[in-house]
Amino acid sequence: EQAGFTLCQTPDHYEGWVSSEELCSPAPSFVMGTTRRTLARIAYLRPAPDTKLPPRLAVSKGTLLRSQGGDSQWTPVVTPAGHRLWAQAHCLAAPSQPTLLSGPGSLVMHGRDLLGTPYLWGGGSSFGVDCSGFVQLLYALHGLLLPRDADQQFGVGVAVSRHGVQAGDLVFFATAHGKEIVHVGLAASRESVLHASGSGGVMESGIEDPVCGIYAGSRRVGEWSSPSGA
Repeated sequence: EQAGFTLCQTPDHYEGWVSSEELCSPAPSFVMGTTRRTLARIAYLRPAPDTKLPPRLAVSKGTLLRSQGGDSQWTPVVTPAGHRLWAQAHCLAAPSQPTLLSGPGSLVMHGRDLLGTPYLWGGGSSFGVDCSGFVQLLYALHGLLLPRDADQQFGVGVAVSRHGVQAGDLVFFATAHGKEIVHVGLAASRESVLHASGSGGVMESGIEDPVCGIYAGSRRVGEWSSPSGA
């Protein structure tokens, strides 16, 4: 800790300084219960199970919370600070049940759910994302942790040829010289890609669209499909 800031490390090994006032030690109640990940683009947490009540907290798609009980309509959740709030049950899924989210179709569905999300350099949530943070968030929803940066992500999975691209593949783009990976998106089909653009946030574009850059290759990550056209 230094001058009111604390050096922190993310699960993908990035380090940065965070205001110490924004941090807390996990409350004992947060350690208990079942880990739940939010699926809604924005999940609203309320002080009681009633949609008429104003939200106490809004959290991004992919946020991890703890739950204790609940029913088919509402689930009580605990924040790291120990606040007990309520989320609508359909906004949550248990990471221990990947079949709820398995398959390329689910990746594309959640990617399209984020269309229009603002571009934010270094962002990795539905409040703002950059290109690599966007695909990292989508894969995290499916239980797979990708590296943080596009050039690092280019080293995971197996290579797929241009004509073999399928929905759910990672699609990479390079500089004009074609030597440096500078952009990544998620294939929505063989010809289109979902990506976070610095000029327009999360959008769907043709893979050959100049807004994406120069096509540099594709990779397939995950156990739900085998390489095709590699």
